Amino acid sequence: MRIDEDLRGRQVSWAALSYVWGGPQLFRTTVSSLASMKTGFAINCLPRTLQDAVTVCKAMSLEYLWVDSLCIIQDDPDDLVQELASMPQIYQRAWVTISASTAASVSDGFLQNRCYSHSSGTCQTRVPISLPYVANDGSTTGKITFVHLSDACSLEEAEPINQRAWTYQERRLSPRLLDFRYNQVVLYCYTDKQCQGEGSNALWSHEDTDSKEEEQLYRPCLNDQSLPAWHGIVNDYANRKLSLPSDKLTALSALADLHKQSTNYTYLAGLWKETLISDLRWSNVTQHLYSRPKEYRAPSWSWASIELDSGGKLYKRPDRNKGCTNSLLYKSDPVDRCEDVVRVLNVTLIQDPPNTTYGKIKAGTLELEALALWTRWKYDESTLFLDSERYVTPLWDAIEHDRIDVHELDGFPVLVVLLGHSRWWRHGCGLILVQASTGVHRRVGSFHDFQYKSSSGIYHGRFLRGFQVQTVTII
Repeated sequence: MRIDEDLRGRQVSWAALSYVWGGPQLFRTTVSSLASMKTGFAINCLPRTLQDAVTVCKAMSLEYLWVDSLCIIQDDPDDLVQELASMPQIYQRAWVTISASTAASVSDGFLQNRCYSHSSGTCQTRVPISLPYVANDGSTTGKITFVHLSDACSLEEAEPINQRAWTYQERRLSPRLLDFRYNQVVLYCYTDKQCQGEGSNALWSHEDTDSKEEEQLYRPCLNDQSLPAWHGIVNDYANRKLSLPSDKLTALSALADLHKQSTNYTYLAGLWKETLISDLRWSNVTQHLYSRPKEYRAPSWSWASIELDSGGKLYKRPDRNKGCTNSLLYKSDPVDRCEDVVRVLNVTLIQDPPNTTYGKIKAGTLELEALALWTRWKYDESTLFLDSERYVTPLWDAIEHDRIDVHELDGFPVLVVLLGHSRWWRHGCGLILVQASTGVHRRVGSFHDFQYKSSSGIYHGRFLRGFQVQTVTII
């Protein structure tokens, strides 16, 4: 095998590999090794997952395989920037993407026998029964495995690749995805799937691909018109893990670009200018508060500013959220469809490097004109009282890991900002901010309901008592 850099003027088909690194790559292309990699190297030098990918390519008569650790010079910053920008085209134009879904690291491989009795975490399974499959001519060509359907592990528990951030857009960008899962091998394309492992024959299934799980996690996108709604993309992506937390927005950049092509909207750190008020209504609904990244990643008003993928739980919340499993959720309910009562005045982002759209962010500021009210945070209660009669149900986002202890916040002043309300003001939504510096605020939570302790049915005037139109700056 060898690295081939000069494909100009040649029409070739290639497979792209989507896999979990699982740590530093011992066999990789560097500035010093590039010359020898172009000369050639033995297949057995590759880690197991890459060897298995070569085997699959040979079986499909594909001459070329694209692997990021080999096709990008890993210690050359200029090459990294150039090749990362080209990755969407790599996966979009690949003949097929091979998904090493069962491999937790590059050394694990994925061509082991399909494991129908896989157990992971709380998933307990029974031993399957296998019988030889005998063809009409009497030859034994394989086996049939019987396994109880209730023993199947959930996708999130079973396949390590579904926990990784970079692999999400790799799946969605690829015209075909050959998915090597624990209990079956599945070929996904734009409109359907073919699976081997759920029966004695390869089956085409239209009904399965209509499920939300198939639509959001697996099926490739034909073009920008076939993308799911942006909030759905965020819901599926936000909890995935990254080796470098600073890549949170970069690893979603290709799908963001497709969304931009579809809508012609302006991208703002994981949100969109034209739908900004709706996009600001994200909320963390787990039982815990999470830290923000140690290194600045996004302004506090962006969902990308929360370290949901680290498992870094800081403080347990009241039991009112018991049973919530999603760390981040764009809910679809009447509150999210409420009328806006806020106006965006200005949004400023400083990109790194400058004049880019989807890369890293050094700073960001959002300026709103909104109805706002100062009150005080009482942490031990599941409600945030505006006064003795009015309160909201808060969904706290995160506390700055190096700034303040949540247990010291009892009585701490917070600014409640209304984003919208439903008809008759029976429900509302908004942000909860703390002061970062004079005239500048940072988001620490949100609310998707407010209550007024009165049976009179007069909601609007009494609830808004004390709220004033203010210019609110959020960083």
